[in-house]
Amino acid sequence: MTRVGAAVLKLETMPDKQQAPPFRSPVTIATKSPCPSSPPEWNVRDSDGTVVFTLAREVTGGSLKTIGFAKKHGKPCIHISRDGDYEPALTLQWFVQENGIKILNVAGSRESKEPGIHDWVMQILEDAFF
Repeated sequence: MTRVGAAVLKLETMPDKQQAPPFRSPVTIATKSPCPSSPPEWNVRDSDGTVVFTLAREVTGGSLKTIGFAKKHGKPCIHISRDGDYEPALTLQWFVQENGIKILNVAGSRESKEPGIHDWVMQILEDAFF
C-alpha cells in the first residue's frame, strides 16, 4: 500500500487484552467509485470517523481535504502526527472509544511524500487494536 488513505477499517468486538479496554479487530472494506476524486469523500461519508496520519505536524494536500470532508459530513476526525503525538496508539484508542466508532476511515500522507509513514501507521494500528 503506497497511500495510507487506502484503508477503511470495520471494527468488530474482540476479547479484552490484558489490562486494556475492549477494543476491536479491523477488517478492510472497500468503496467503489466511478470517479477517482470521489473515494476519499465517500470513505469519510461512509465511516463513523476518520484518523488522518502524517509524519509532520502540518496537514497539507489530500489529508487537509479529508479533514474538510469530515467537517462537511459532520463526522469526528483526528489528526495524529509523528512529530506531535507522543502516544499515538493510545490517542487513537481514545478517539475510537470516545466517538463509538465501528467503521474507521484511515487517511494520510502518501509514502512518496513522507517516506516511512506506511510502517509507522501499521505499527500504530497494530498497537491500538491487536
